[in-house]
Amino acid sequence: VLPASVPTISEAGDNDTARDLDKVTVTMTLAPDGQVTVSAANNDMLPEELAPYGKTIPSKDGTINAQAVNDHLWSIKEKFRKSKNVVIVPSDDVTYELLIDAMDASRERHVVVNGKSVYPQMFPAVVVSSLVK
Repeated sequence: VLPASVPTISEAGDNDTARDLDKVTVTMTLAPDGQVTVSAANNDMLPEELAPYGKTIPSKDGTINAQAVNDHLWSIKEKFRKSKNVVIVPSDDVTYELLIDAMDASRERHVVVNGKSVYPQMFPAVVVSSLVK
């Protein structure tokens, strides 16, 4: 069982893309070799403002470079603190394990504070989606 949401259509025509300037919706496209492409969306911001938060992170040893993905997502979370949503779009032949690795890399960050490990949340609201063909 994967703890994830599924996209829905609202009768009001609203979507889940962030509108508050302190929030973005992050999208992670996942390739079967572990490459991850990250983008950020906000309906009230220009694409030029969001471009610095887009990044393609190459795979590492045939799987997700979880540390690099986590580091990049943390940099987004530091800028947009109210953000909670991440949409993961795996290609058709992505394995279950790769999908779980992507979800794990996006949810929380390991930080040591005063000698103790803490795990602040990054993007706990995970939506798994697919591309329309």
